[in-house]
Amino acid sequence: MSQPGSLRILSDPNQASVYVNGKITGETPLTLRNLTPGIVSIRVTKDGYSSVLKRIQVLPGITKDVNIKLVSKYGSLVVTTEPSECRVLVDGALRGMTIPGDVPGISKPMHIEKLSPGVHNLVIEKPGFQTVSKQVVVAQGEKTVLKPIKLPVLWLPTHVLRQKGSLKSQRVKVISKSADKIEVEMKKGKSIIRYSLRQDQIDLLQPIK
Repeated sequence: MSQPGSLRILSDPNQASVYVNGKITGETPLTLRNLTPGIVSIRVTKDGYSSVLKRIQVLPGITKDVNIKLVSKYGSLVVTTEPSECRVLVDGALRGMTIPGDVPGISKPMHIEKLSPGVHNLVIEKPGFQTVSKQVVVAQGEKTVLKPIKLPVLWLPTHVLRQKGSLKSQRVKVISKSADKIEVEMKKGKSIIRYSLRQDQIDLLQPIK
């Protein structure tokens, strides 16, 4: 009569349930002893992972290692922002805030886990900066590492300016101001124009409340 054989079931990650010929027998890592030589059905399952089914040959008097790699049903994202301390939303749900990293102005990578495979809407926002929205594709069992996402500084006017001899006022951002000169920025379309004026050229300079 043939000697019984053994199987050593290992999984990544561990603590996965092991079924032998349809019957639950324990969790990995698990050694199955006194098995009758021949073919056995091994199924390994874990919440959040796709189950794996294998047919294994049990050999008499031998302990065989069976290594199982479980693939997550989900995917993940790794997000880095410039600047740091940005709110990160996925499909409208807040997933956290990036934190300062080793490089000034750039965050540490933020890991967003358990995302279903497919297309997701990613939104990065921070007061004083333009919100960035983009679609990202998440693959099952894979980690998608995004390039650092840079948020442009939000241009906001600080004053209403009217030059002498003009009937039209402009909304500008004051950059610097001295006794005889003022430097301002004006937004024209998508462009930011910076210029200087003498104080005697200004008819009105009123802060925007």
